[in-house]
Amino acid sequence: MAPVATPFFFYLFAAIMLIGGILVITRKNPVHSALALIVTLLAQASIYLMLYAPFVAGVQIILYAGGIMVLFLFVIMLVSIDRTMKERQFNSQWVVGMIAATVLGGLFIAVYTKGTSIFPEHALSVVENDNTQQVATMLYGHIETLEERVDHLIRLRELQDETQGFQCFIPLAFHPENTFYASLPPTTGLDDLRTIAVSRLMLDNFPHIKAYWVTLTPDLAQVALRFGADDLYGTIATAGALTATTFPSASRYCTR
Repeated sequence: MAPVATPFFFYLFAAIMLIGGILVITRKNPVHSALALIVTLLAQASIYLMLYAPFVAGVQIILYAGGIMVLFLFVIMLVSIDRTMKERQFNSQWVVGMIAATVLGGLFIAVYTKGTSIFPEHALSVVENDNTQQVATMLYGHIETLEERVDHLIRLRELQDETQGFQCFIPLAFHPENTFYASLPPTTGLDDLRTIAVSRLMLDNFPHIKAYWVTLTPDLAQVALRFGADDLYGTIATAGALTATTFPSASRYCTR
């Protein structure tokens, strides 16, 4: 997923978040630790915004803002404790804290280096019943990378080998008009044809590759028949979802 801002700001907020987290656990003054926690959470919310997750960023700020207020109340209560008592408590618990930090650090390193083996991924099986359309799709041309497109096709190919539950594959070109990603450029005709051609080469265990003319336009969809597609898809009575969320020109073809 490509961030909305430059990598410089991504690394900047990531560094702020890491430094803030270190200050939270190293500062002896609880007020300073609380302030460092606020900075850490705001930096994390900024990264969420860069990754096109405004809802998560809003929850991050709103939810933890209340938590930080409660934390300040506890800080005020702790400040009133005698300094000698606080030092005695710290001296008696630092060994436990070091052990816990070591265990958590080892767990983080293990997940980072061997995350796939610790948490294996399982493909979803296809439900075989009369209501299954047996159609696989891939929405492309928004914030995904080329590697993620290939990964999507590989997963479909492996799932088809296991279940033989799909009859066709339909790549869907994303149109950013009237969406949250309106600033993104639309897919080009060359990209659409390459996607269909690569899909036909990789998904040789799929009986059919269909070109969705509603998003490709009828002219390009006909050309796609020479680039790996063997059928056209888009015989629909209405295009309410398309006209509302993708591009207004769909209604020009769907209402004829």
